[in-house]
Amino acid sequence: MVTSDRPLGRWDEVFGPSAPALTDRLAHHADVVRLDGDSYRTRRATSAWAD
Repeated sequence: MVTSDRPLGRWDEVFGPSAPALTDRLAHHADVVRLDGDSYRTRRATSAWAD
């Protein structure tokens, strides 16, 4: 399992010029599950900061 807060198209910001080959190999036979919504960690950090 690989998780990221960036879409596959922006992995070059982290992995540089090897990103297209890396994402191709990872996603070739993978099931990509995209989760949209509020981040649990962000929500928790924001509520802790307000306290």
